[in-house]
Amino acid sequence: MNHLSSLIRLVFLPIVLVACNSTVEKSQENRSQEEKYLELQKSKKDTLERSYFKEQLADSLFLEKTKKEALLEIEKRFKGKDLDFSYVIEDSDTCYLSVTVRIKKYFEDEAYYAIININMQGWEHIDIYKLGNQAIEHKMFGKDYYSPTDTIFDVNGDGTKDFLVKSYKLSGCCRANNYDIYLSPAAKKEVVTSHIDLTNPTFYPQEKLIRGVQYGHPGWTGLYKYRWRGEHLDTLEYIYPDPTTKGRTFIKMHTSTDFSYYRDDIKKGTRLPSLPQEYKTVEDLDWFLLYGEGVFNSYM
Repeated sequence: MNHLSSLIRLVFLPIVLVACNSTVEKSQENRSQEEKYLELQKSKKDTLERSYFKEQLADSLFLEKTKKEALLEIEKRFKGKDLDFSYVIEDSDTCYLSVTVRIKKYFEDEAYYAIININMQGWEHIDIYKLGNQAIEHKMFGKDYYSPTDTIFDVNGDGTKDFLVKSYKLSGCCRANNYDIYLSPAAKKEVVTSHIDLTNPTFYPQEKLIRGVQYGHPGWTGLYKYRWRGEHLDTLEYIYPDPTTKGRTFIKMHTSTDFSYYRDDIKKGTRLPSLPQEYKTVEDLDWFLLYGEGVFNSYM
């Protein structure tokens, strides 16, 4: 019997050893394959990042080169009078690129300014230069906008003209008419580089006010009212649909909120039986009012 037990152990032991070795080898093989996969993914990521970085760097360098060429064109063509011109860079092998230059005494300091728009496949880079007698001064370091429009008028009612750029986001859930406001302070009478960013504003320069619609879903987003204090904006109030009446009445707040998340904030507001008349001329009011009673079912 003992002899048989010993024989069984001798036969079984190699089988166990073979099985264990097989498991170890398989585990090592799986680990090796996993490491190779991770290395491959990392290599792909690094390649993509390097490719993106190179592309961005190339675009940035090309943009700076195009700006310098535009300034050289201004130096050639500008004769102390209003001037507009544009051209397309034909030899660009990377993308469509066009340049538009507008020169005029845009602001109250009686100096000539050049507004340069560089369009790269729909994205526009806008810069403003002040054309002095001895030097060209870069006044507004532009940013990229998608299909922007710009305008110049006195936005804050201080008697000097300001530069505004309107653009629209390519992604997002809701209406977003974005404005970058570059002020021309009364003390300086020339455009400044820093800007104020607003969404869906309507301007009331004679009242020194801005009324507008916040970014967000109708029913939960609010109206806002700001007052100009020199080159700064003070918040006056926000108006929201009252979810307890399914939007048939409104609530005035002194701070921004979202009743769908902060339900207790409704206790801090003042109830209004109807929308104040002063907001009826807000340009994006239709978006603010684009809600049905069912929007507020989750609140009840």
